[in-house]
Amino acid sequence: MLLAAAATLGILLDRYYPNDIPWTTAGAISVVLGIIFVVAYRPADRGWLLILCFFFAGGAYHHYYRWYQPADSLSHQLHKDPVISRVRGVVIERPVYRKLPARFVENPNVFEVSTTLRIDATHLQVRGDWLPVSGGVQVRISGELTAVTIGDEIELFGWLAPMAGPLNPGEFDWANRYADQLVVASMQCKKTPDAAVRLVTGNWSLQRSLNQLQSSCRTRIEQHFQKQPEVAIALLLGDGTAMSQDEWQQYIRTGVIHVLAISGQHLVVLSFFLWCLFRLFPVAPGKVAFLVATTVTVYALMTGARPSAMRAAIMVSAVCSGIIFRRSLHQPNIFAFAWLLVLVLQPTDLFTPGFQLSFVCVALLCWGIPDWGLPNRNDADIMDENPSLFWLGAKAIGRWLARMYMITLVLSLCVMPLTLAWQHLCSPVGILIGPVAIVLTSLALIMGFLFLILSPLGIVEPFAWITENLLILCQRLVHSADGLPGGVIYAPSPPSWWLIGFYVLLAVLLLARHRLFIHLISAIPSRLLCVGLLGAWFAMIILWNRLPHRTDELQVTFLAVDHGSCVVMRTPDDRIFLYDAGSSVGSPVARNIIAPYLWSQGVAHIDEIFLSHADLDHYNGLPDLIERFPIGQISLTPSFREKPSALTEQFVQLCERYRIPIRTLQAGDHLEAGVVQLDVLHPPQEGPGGVENVRSLVLQISQQNRPLLLLTGDLEGPGISDLAEQPPRAMPMMMVPHHGSLGRDGQRPLQSGPAILARWCTPQLAISSQGRGDAGKAIEAMQALGVPYWSTWPMGAISVRVNPTGIVVESFASNERVVLPLPPMAEKNR
Repeated sequence: MLLAAAATLGILLDRYYPNDIPWTTAGAISVVLGIIFVVAYRPADRGWLLILCFFFAGGAYHHYYRWYQPADSLSHQLHKDPVISRVRGVVIERPVYRKLPARFVENPNVFEVSTTLRIDATHLQVRGDWLPVSGGVQVRISGELTAVTIGDEIELFGWLAPMAGPLNPGEFDWANRYADQLVVASMQCKKTPDAAVRLVTGNWSLQRSLNQLQSSCRTRIEQHFQKQPEVAIALLLGDGTAMSQDEWQQYIRTGVIHVLAISGQHLVVLSFFLWCLFRLFPVAPGKVAFLVATTVTVYALMTGARPSAMRAAIMVSAVCSGIIFRRSLHQPNIFAFAWLLVLVLQPTDLFTPGFQLSFVCVALLCWGIPDWGLPNRNDADIMDENPSLFWLGAKAIGRWLARMYMITLVLSLCVMPLTLAWQHLCSPVGILIGPVAIVLTSLALIMGFLFLILSPLGIVEPFAWITENLLILCQRLVHSADGLPGGVIYAPSPPSWWLIGFYVLLAVLLLARHRLFIHLISAIPSRLLCVGLLGAWFAMIILWNRLPHRTDELQVTFLAVDHGSCVVMRTPDDRIFLYDAGSSVGSPVARNIIAPYLWSQGVAHIDEIFLSHADLDHYNGLPDLIERFPIGQISLTPSFREKPSALTEQFVQLCERYRIPIRTLQAGDHLEAGVVQLDVLHPPQEGPGGVENVRSLVLQISQQNRPLLLLTGDLEGPGISDLAEQPPRAMPMMMVPHHGSLGRDGQRPLQSGPAILARWCTPQLAISSQGRGDAGKAIEAMQALGVPYWSTWPMGAISVRVNPTGIVVESFASNERVVLPLPPMAEKNR
């Protein structure tokens, strides 16, 4: 355990200080220390030598794995913007087909099909020549790509770009995650004849053989499972991509996703079943242990070699090796050996939720749960009561259920901080349904495994029927639990200092009675003290989240949501307002961008949401936001409900179900939030006629009667003309309407709607909420008028901070900053 801790400390130091420590020298030092350890004559010094060796080796290994870029790395050839390119490489991951809701289509049953795969690049075409390169490339191809599998060499034609980092605060850093997996570039390919061409069929390899085995099992499941093939594939093969996003999210929300995703639980159940099965035959225990270890390891590799699965496979193999060689094993050594070996396979797994949750749960099961178990009564005392066999069985089942729920409660409480940190989610309902879901899926796993083993012999129907019905019961259980009030709680993630402190205290609590600590601290008092400290630590974070956030600044942030709009406003008295919440990427915009941003700012409640108009890309994130945040009120335009759309009606019904008040705003309305004023400038009660855009809600944001910002939605045509007929209003910033478009009529830049608005309010900065596919031609009009133009693509989220000394505008991705002077107070309110 000390060696595992030393190697982990080295990895952590390199992760956060890669340039401050000469890790190349550290690697050489680790080799020297290893040699000295072998030849050292004094046993007392050898332990410290080995600990230092593992420390330097862990940091150096992670540095080489994560940060080292060879001279031929593809990353050296990439441009900042996507470039049409041809790349050759070898497929290293099975192509995955996904169905996603089509963009800009209101019918949720219309899908776009795409294929994702990963290649190890070998050549890049540069000016007609093929340049040798190296590095992983994540590829997405429109449509289905068939006849390509792991090991095949293919040529791709599409848009090549470096992995894009997050565009918003709080957004998940996929570029960092892919870099941990040695992926340096992304490629988008349209479905054309030369988008993906197989050059050479791959030769035999272990990975290719395992993929073929998985594909064969997948085919058998699809042939014999009529009702739940997608769930069965996720349970038995670790592939949840066939399930719909709604089904997958149900398991996540209810806190039982571990019963589907291949994890240590699956492998332990499978190992125990195989051991009992093989022991029915006259086979020596050593041979049974070898068969169990081999089967479990192959199964873990076939289902994706996830950290949790590999951890379980390693621990099972270690136990089996002890049986084979008749050696006693110690739990701490097995735990540390699995920890080290998983990090050897991929040191960056330390920073994934699967690794962290898996090892925390195992540590609790090894050292925490046995001491906190329910006491069993003496068998002699039970027999003295002369109970019936039924009563004995009922009491045994009751004790087993009580212990299962106790274990679930302890595990849920101890991993809650991690789930909050990674998913901003707490699932009390998971404690209620967890044991039942585990029993159902464990039985389904055993029956499904027998189905896969015996299907070549034609013995499939009984096992397929039992597996399918067990999964149907589990699916109904999860679906029913998902709607329970209070069963799912969303919250901001705890601060890093609190998270580290919690797990340090938990580690001391678990190890207080270990022989490493027994001479340093008293066992029982230390454990009671740690339990008390853990309780106080939980109370501290609750109080921390309830502290008011009051400043003298008004904060307005234009989030980068691709083609769409979401503006978050935080007033000095800590009120939260949203102007729009939608995107062409669909409802995931709330899950992946808006909600993470709000949580990163410590926001747990939204006071009001203003919707500019009834176009889908301005409000389709609301259903997910309503599930995640209490919302005080939603304000609409007079014509919002009149748009003939089923989704508009569903949205109104959703607000009624959650009892969210809805009000209508029109030109002339004046709203106040402390020192902040919001004036509605458009639309009037009726009209103007035309598309929904012309009736967009236009808000003027002021602070202490100083006009600051104009929010315009998708205003165009007659709407802009009506607004420009009002008396001019000078203000420092203006939102460019309609995602930077010049309008539908194709006017010249200086005659376009954005130019008319700019002349009307004379801004010092124009901000456009636009995506990578938007033309953004309004920049031509702003440049002609001498107005700086900022857009959320590619600059990322644009934040505006107004304080008593001035206005500071910053971009998140491009890290730019501009300072604007405060405008004078409006004459009528001075």
